[in-house]
Amino acid sequence: MKGFAHHPYESPTAFLRTPGVRPGTITIEYGGMPIDLMYEDRGYDATVIFFHAALNRDTAQIPAFIGGSFSEGIPANRVFVADPSLAMHPELRLAWYAGNARQPDLQFLLPSILHHLIPAGQRVVLFGPSGGGFAALYYGTFFPGSVAVAVNPQTSLFRYHAHEVQPWIDLAWAPGLGLADLPVTVDLTARYRFSVETEAWFVQNRGDTFHVREHQTPFLSAMHESNRVHLIDLDSGDGHIPPPREQLATIVDAAVRGQERPSSETISTITS
Repeated sequence: MKGFAHHPYESPTAFLRTPGVRPGTITIEYGGMPIDLMYEDRGYDATVIFFHAALNRDTAQIPAFIGGSFSEGIPANRVFVADPSLAMHPELRLAWYAGNARQPDLQFLLPSILHHLIPAGQRVVLFGPSGGGFAALYYGTFFPGSVAVAVNPQTSLFRYHAHEVQPWIDLAWAPGLGLADLPVTVDLTARYRFSVETEAWFVQNRGDTFHVREHQTPFLSAMHESNRVHLIDLDSGDGHIPPPREQLATIVDAAVRGQERPSSETISTITS
């Protein structure tokens, strides 16, 4: 981003050994590929981690740092995470922050990177829509006491469109493999069947009937009884459509401030 210092690191080890990481854009080389983040320290005691959804590769540049505009007024430091797997091939749109053949342990490495970046004692909120919502729910489990705000998320790649999932497998892993062959978590239902120490705000457009049927309902039905997973169901229109930016900002702002989950009725009244 223009005006931000750039801090390169030759390896995750080099990054994790560096005390007091400075704000700016960060590139960590790993597996012959970059892990790119942008860290904005604005002096607050809370930090929001942003994960992006699928990208239009005809218009989007990578690394992609998305979520800055709607969250500008939220009192939090910000970390924007680009999905490194999209660098594997120019046709890849979506990879769920779940790794690739060169970075097969990304799901275990990225939490260490984020913990090193975020000062101890911070309130942590993780935000992501769609495929980024999968990432917010997954990585939230590595931050006890955090709030994961997932918008229209996929919760199991076994129940998602094959024309979205198979390109990630073929281009980022190896042709001919299946989801069950990958050494990564692809089903959050199995993960949340056990007790987790994060709170999740599941923001769902009820007009997105596919995601309600295939992702929201199985996920919420499988929860461990102790898990704090709360549904905020909204009417954003037919299809895979996120809520307006003003509604998203209100939801994330409440999570940052440690307030109770806003009700669906309250959020629905917020307009631009």
